[in-house]
Amino acid sequence: VAAALGVDTNGKSDRQIAFEGAEWIRDMSERLEIKNLKEIEGVTPECFELLAEKCMKNVSLKSNARELSKEDFVMLYKKAYEYTR
Repeated sequence: VAAALGVDTNGKSDRQIAFEGAEWIRDMSERLEIKNLKEIEGVTPECFELLAEKCMKNVSLKSNARELSKEDFVMLYKKAYEYTR
């Protein structure tokens, strides 16, 4: 994914490439002024269980590269909620 975003992958470890890809996405999110999850009105940790249940019903879940449980989604929402730039 990082290579598709234009990250130079020559001579770098997979970990470094992934880090730079994530940085590219963070920078783009800032430029586009995409809000952090915590900044979205009405989104609270109490919503995470319901959101995770909806994720489990999403038809694209079956094509995900990794198997995810409801608990995985709750954890991802918690991490996204606590993330600050």
